[in-house]
Amino acid sequence: MATLDDVLADVADESTKLDSLQTFVDGLKQMLAEALAGVKLSPAQQAKVDSIFDTVEANKAKVLHAMEANTGSDTTSGGDTVVGGTVPTP
Repeated sequence: MATLDDVLADVADESTKLDSLQTFVDGLKQMLAEALAGVKLSPAQQAKVDSIFDTVEANKAKVLHAMEANTGSDTTSGGDTVVGGTVPTP
């Protein structure tokens, strides 16, 4: 059985990974915006760019869902959640 320290370390690690994923997505968007600054995209090109980011966001959601399903923690709330439920606030 995991100790509370083990669970706390796992949750902190999840937060770090999620922050890294968000930083990656934000950086990708910024690089694309800079590369395309002043460039007029055709509707077909814009649709491809939109599709890329729709897919990135969908993949990010899959990662979050998998983390929640496999750890029993809520990675979206930022709350004190552990396997089996929320830690009561004293």
